This record gives sequence, C-alpha cells and structure tokens, in this order.
Amino acid sequence: MSLPRRVWARRDVFWELTKRDVVGRYSGSFLGLLWSFFNPLLMLAVYTLAFRVFLGMRWPNMPSGIDFSLMIFCGMIVHSLLAECLMRAPTVIVSQSNLVKRVVFPLAILPCVMVASSLFNAFLSLVVLLIFVLIFKHELHPTVLYLPVLYAPYVLLLCGVSWLMASLGVFIRDVVQVAGVISAMLMFLSPVFYPELSLKEPYRDWIALNPLTTIIEQTRQLVLFGQPPDWHALGLYTLAAVAVMLFGYFWFQRTRDGFADVLEAIPTHAVPTAEAVIEVRGAGKCYQLYDKPVHRMLQSLIGGTRRFYREFWALRGVDFEVRRGETLGIIGRNGAGKSTLLQLIAGTLRPSEGHTAVHGRVAALLELRQRLQPRVHRPPERVPERLDPRPEPRRD
Repeated sequence: MSLPRRVWARRDVFWELTKRDVVGRYSGSFLGLLWSFFNPLLMLAVYTLAFRVFLGMRWPNMPSGIDFSLMIFCGMIVHSLLAECLMRAPTVIVSQSNLVKRVVFPLAILPCVMVASSLFNAFLSLVVLLIFVLIFKHELHPTVLYLPVLYAPYVLLLCGVSWLMASLGVFIRDVVQVAGVISAMLMFLSPVFYPELSLKEPYRDWIALNPLTTIIEQTRQLVLFGQPPDWHALGLYTLAAVAVMLFGYFWFQRTRDGFADVLEAIPTHAVPTAEAVIEVRGAGKCYQLYDKPVHRMLQSLIGGTRRFYREFWALRGVDFEVRRGETLGIIGRNGAGKSTLLQLIAGTLRPSEGHTAVHGRVAALLELRQRLQPRVHRPPERVPERLDPRPEPRRD
C-alpha cells in the first residue's frame, strides 16, 4: 500500500491520537490551552529584552522596536516547530513501547501525530503574530493566504526528519541529547535574530542551506512586507523536502521490525474466542539476539553482507487446529514457547517458518507474566480482646 493510501486509511486513528496529544499536553494545568499563546509571548519578551534592550540590536532599515520584535517572532515560530519535533521524535516510539509488541499498530503514524501536535502550537503562534501585526501595523496583507502553501513542504520535511529521529532514538538513546544540541545550533545558525542579507557572501551561501532559512525569510515577506513567495526557491525547497520525507519513511519502515527486539516491553498474549477457527501449520519462531541495539539497526540496513546476531528458536514445527466450540490449553515449562505461540496466533508476531491462520477475530485480552501484588489478600486484622483503655484489675 502506498504512503498516501496508508495515511488516508488511518485518518481516524491519526485524528484521535492528535486530539489526545494536544489536549493531554496541558491537562491538569490551570490555564490549559492558553499556555500555547503565553509560551511564545514570554519567549518573545525575553529575546526582545535581551537583544533589543540590553544589547541594543536593531533590524537594518527598521528602527522601530516593534518591528524588531515581529521579525524575531517570525523566526521563532519556524524554529520552535522544528525544535519541538527534534526533541520529541527520539522518544515517540520508546514512550509507546506497548504499541510495538502488544498489538498490531501502524507505528509510522506516531511521528506524524507528534508533527501535527507541534503544528497546532505553531498555528496558534501564527495567530498571535497576525494579531500583533494587525494592532501595530493596522493592516493584514492578503499575502498571508500563502502561508499554508509555504508551510506544506516544511511539514513534509518535518515528517521525514521525525521518522528518522524516531527510528534512531530506539537504537541509539544518545540521540535525545544530540537533538538538543542540534536545536540550539539551528537557532543561531538561522536568520532568527538577524536578516540573511546582513551576512557576508561566503556565509550567506552556507546559511541558505539551512532548512529554516527559506521558511523564515518567506514568512517575513508574506506577513510583514506583503510580498508574494519566491516560487523558484519554494519549488527547490519542496523537492528537497519530498526527498527527505521519502528517505525518512524508507528508513523507518526498514528498521521498524527491530523495534520489538530492542524495547523492553512486556509481551501481550491472546486468548482465542470460541467462534474462531485456528490453524497452525509448521509454525516456528526464531529470535535474533543482538549484543547491542545499534547492531539491530545495522542488520536492517546492511544485513545482506554480514550477520550481526545469533539465532534462538523459541518455537519450531508446531501443527494443530482448533474447531468451533473447542477449548485449547497450552501447558509447558518456562521457555517452552507458550507465549510465543499465543503471540503468533494473535498476530503480534510473524512466524519465521510455517503459517498461522485465524478464521474470525482474535483479540489480546489477557496479559500473562505480570507479577501479582505481594499482598493481594490481606489477612484479617487481629481484634483486641479488651477495648477498655483502663488497666485490667489485679487479681490476687
């Protein structure tokens, strides 16, 4: 199934997860979603105070202080969107490890949900920007209608980067710290606090390669100066964004089979319903054991030339069928493959050999291997024989 069809087929799941992520981010707070408005305003106030008041910086050919603040605000919106995606993407799969092994779930949706949630915050920041422009400039240029066209390739770029970072975050946990450093570097290597034209020629060419430069400069042209987009630059940017998106999606799909081997998730097991007809023919499951998580990623990418794992057959040569109305019980020692067999039937694992067929529905209802609480049933407390606090009279 192609990528657009997969996205359209999972649109309901995508919408519900995005809504839950947006609402859950501010659940329990006093201001709720209003923090989406106050956060960019507070950051704008801090940067304006630091660069405009303390350092005395001015925007070229724009002496007004409010113009300096609006210019910075445009750059902050674009950078904050990328920074949030970079910081959250490495943990988006790790934090949802129950969806990796317990159920059959389209994992590629999770980074897209994160991008959509971040885009919602950027949209609110753009609304705040337009309100400030209307208050201080007394007009809104009709070129603001081009903003969706401008941000469409930027969103594609963010999806590709998020897929890549989400995959790397599973195998290499240091990606989270590296993402913070990259985000800080991009802030000062992008025209957020200065215009691109203020740089000298050699540095201007290098800064143009920054993925934020085109979007920041075009946002300022559309919102503050009323100029149409640079279609030539936007077209080249779109081609590059599509290439990054396809590469990120290919990387994610190529390495996703190794997520379950790395994440320490409690496996989910299934109990077949009485209406289902189950057929298991020559089923076997071989696990690939890796010494390091990064070896799993290397196996997915260059596994054709070298093997980075050891084989462990948890199950092999299983044949049986369950007819309607029958009940099946699986008994065996620890490590005999009972849990693996149930996962093969439920569809959360794919057999390495043979096949399993379920003519009906099988749902993961019961989770085994969960430790019970040490004191499930408390013994009845001892009732004292004497409730009178006065001392018992002495008997001679």
